[in-house]
This record gives sequence, C-alpha cells and structure tokens, in this order.
Amino acid sequence: MYPGHRHGLKEALSGGEIVRHIYRSPNADAASGCLNKPQSLDGRGAEGNAPSEKKDSRCEGIVVGKETHVHETALLRLAESNCAEKPRLLVGDHCEIGAFSTLTAVQRIELENAVSVAENVHIKDGVFDDSSLGLSPEDREFIVNESGVHIERGVRLEENVVVKGAVRIGRGSLVRAGSVVQQDMPAYCIAEGNPAHVTAAFSPRAGKWLPAAGAKALKKLLAEREKTPPLLTVAFITYNRSKYLKRSLPRVLSQLGNDPLAEILVSDNASTDDTRPFVEGLQKTYRNLRCHCNEKNVGAEGNLHRAIKASRGEYVLVAGDDDYFVEGALHALLTNIVRYRDAALFYLGNEKIPRRVYTGTGCLQYIGFVSYYMAWNTSVVMRRELYAHIPDPHKHDASRIPQVYLQMEMLKQRPDFAVLHGAFFAEGCGDHRPEGYNFAEVFIKNYFDILTAAADIPAEQLAAEKKRVLEQSILPWCRRIKEERLGLSLEGIFDIVAAYYGEEPYYAQLVDLLKEILQE
Repeated sequence: MYPGHRHGLKEALSGGEIVRHIYRSPNADAASGCLNKPQSLDGRGAEGNAPSEKKDSRCEGIVVGKETHVHETALLRLAESNCAEKPRLLVGDHCEIGAFSTLTAVQRIELENAVSVAENVHIKDGVFDDSSLGLSPEDREFIVNESGVHIERGVRLEENVVVKGAVRIGRGSLVRAGSVVQQDMPAYCIAEGNPAHVTAAFSPRAGKWLPAAGAKALKKLLAEREKTPPLLTVAFITYNRSKYLKRSLPRVLSQLGNDPLAEILVSDNASTDDTRPFVEGLQKTYRNLRCHCNEKNVGAEGNLHRAIKASRGEYVLVAGDDDYFVEGALHALLTNIVRYRDAALFYLGNEKIPRRVYTGTGCLQYIGFVSYYMAWNTSVVMRRELYAHIPDPHKHDASRIPQVYLQMEMLKQRPDFAVLHGAFFAEGCGDHRPEGYNFAEVFIKNYFDILTAAADIPAEQLAAEKKRVLEQSILPWCRRIKEERLGLSLEGIFDIVAAYYGEEPYYAQLVDLLKEILQE
C-alpha cells in the first residue's frame, strides 16, 4: 500500500457500535410504542435533541440506524407492547422512509442498510386471522411467523407498495409501485403486480437486467447466476494485524456480505495471531467470505500475487488491512464495473464530492489521471484475466511497488480505464505506521524506473509528473518521516534526487529545501 492517503445494523446489535434506540416519546401510543416524529440525519429528534434517558432506560423495541431519514408523516410502530425488551422493528443505516408510510411490527420487521421506502408504503409482518366471525379489532388475532419481514440491503420499494406476512426481499431488488408482496423475492430481481411476481432479474453474465416472466425463466436465470463468477473480489492481504482487519473487514462485509455478485477474500500471510479464528467466525455468517492461508510468509509483494491468483472475481481489488471503505462505496464500484465492463482498470479517488466517473485510454492518460497514487493498492481494481497474460508478473517485486508495473502491463493489453472520484474511504486509512524500507528509493527511483520502462513518456509530461510527485509526496513525506520519526530510511536521498531531478530547473532549490527539512 502507498503510505499516506459505521458499522451495519447487524454488527451494532452483536457487540459493535450501538445504534440509537428509539424510546417512547410523549407522542407515542402507550400500547404500541410507535414512533411518529421525524428523524434527522444526525440521529437526533425533530427538534435536534437526543431522547432523554431519564424518561425510560428500557428500549421500546424500535431501533433506527445512522443517517437514516424518516419522514415526519411516516409511522413506525409495534402492534403490541414490547415485553421482551429486545428490538422488534429495526431500520438500518442510510435508509429512507417516505411520507405516509407505515411499518407495523407484530413479531419482527428488519430493514437492512440502504433500503429505500417511497411514499405511502405499508409493511406489516402479520395478517389478521380471517376465520373470526365479526370480532372487534381488539379481539382479532394475528397470524405471525417468527421470521417476520426481512428486507435486505439496497432494496427499493416504490410508491403504494404493500408488504405483509412472513416475507424476505433479497438485496438490491426493486418492487414496482402499487404491488403487493406476500412471498419471498430473490436478490437483484424486479417484481410487480398483485400478488407481486418477478418480471426481471439481473444477469451478471450479460451485465444487465433480463426478462424473467414465469417460474421457469426465473429459475434459469438464478441457476446461471450461481454458476457465474462474481463480478468483484475484495481481497485483503494481512499478516499478524488482526486489530486492523477487525475494523476493515466488517466494513466490507456490511456492504457485500452474502452478495451473489461479489466475494470477499482474506489472504493470510501465515499469521500467528488470531486472524484465522476471527475470519472463521465470520464465515459462519457470510457464505461469500473465503480465507486463503499461505503456508509460510511470502512477503507483502508475494501475498499481493497470491491474493490475485486466489480470487475468483472478474475484477479484483487487493486491499490493505488498515484501509476502511465508507458505506455505499463498494456498490458504487459494482455499478460502474457493470457500466464500464471493458475497462482494464478502475481507480478509486477519494474526495468529499459527489461521485463522478472519468474514462481514458492508455498508459499516458492513466499516469496523467492517477499519478503516483497508483502505488496505493486499495484504490486499484484490476481485471483479473489480464494478470494471467503478463509474461513476468513478479518482475518488479523487489521494487516494493509491483502493482505499478502490473497496471502498466494490463493497460498494454486493454487500454481502457475508468477513474471514479468521490468519497470511497473513511478517516483513519493507513492506521499502521509504514516502516522498513527506503522511501526515496521506492517512490522516486523505483517508481520512475517502472514508468519509463513501461511507456514512452513525452519529456513535458515526465517533467510535470516529477514535479507533482515532488510537491505532493516526496517533500511532505520527508517532513513527516523526520518529525514523527517514522521507521523509513532516507539514506542516499541526495544521490537519488541528483539522478532523477538533476536536470530540472529547480534542482538547486530542491537540494536546499531538503537540507532544511532533514537537518538535525
């Protein structure tokens, strides 16, 4: 990895960060414990005040996640008093519940992260027993199933949808306006009608939604999906750093765990800490989580290659174990993989701006777009099949940045690439302090040696790249290495600078500046 550059609802309920409990408000129905006050993005009440813990320290059974917006006219409620003192209506992070929608939990309703509920949608996990003869509402009995309603990540319910009974709607699915859902829906399907039936399903092989009218057509598409390799592998490389992996891996699993379009791989470099039992414990929940364990430590560069080879995805992102993806980042990546599926590479820029995409062709444009940040593994997504056609993928392993060479070689085979700008990574990426190598040798000598060997870079562009690397990387990092006493060597830096910057017009000024930074 290049030096420098909230948990999901399930995790919150199993010992991670606790999401906000909804306590009975003065406006709540005394029997049902309903919530009918608007929720703002910071998790506070409509007036911006957190619920008073003096009112009642007992959870009333409704839990709303972070950055979820509930319209002021929407109603979240329990059909009966919550005597079990555990949540029965759970709404995940980054959800939206539109105007005049109601969620009524008899046994349990759960909305995972990023679920979108449009206006006037009604969700209830129980139905009245129709065998009664003229009973009043308070005497009627509910027919319920312990599984209740479970709406998986990223589902979108359009206007006037009704969901009732024991129903599970698979992740990424869409229910068209006015539909009534009373039976389970698979992941990545579109349903409509009363009763709702699947009309289309996403085909990872075709890269688009295909008609699936009728049980036979749907079964065929789902069987094809099972046999198709995942679109994306997120592969963590790690060695004895479970304390970082315990932060980074759950962030990926909260987005892609059990997603049929992705796999998550941990390439363990023969760790002796608790990495393996930690991953094995998560595998009990996430069927698309795999662990590849090297028999012996093959070094970080060797483990990079092992991770790529062990991956099954059409594209592979080799991630550092101390890099943390923000919520929604990986589905933004998946969406763009489908849109730009011929690309050899995707690069994830990290800026606090709305996400946008730039496309380009060839090594020179890629260098212009990405620059030295291509040395940061976690930002680079490679088309895996191209790796197999690189004549000597280990050629630059000794450089400590073989990923730069791999990207250049892949672009020679297939020149198209896409750069995704926006917020992809959380604060705290690169928690582990870099150490154990010569910084100037790696990020001046080795970087420019690989670039100039891979591409015939025009003199003007090479000079601009040298200046950008100097101003944005070398000088800031020299200051940091000195001030923070990082375990990185700067031995021979003046000889390296002379060899690679000696012809630049600012060379003398650069030497003076380095002497000032590095003086005792």
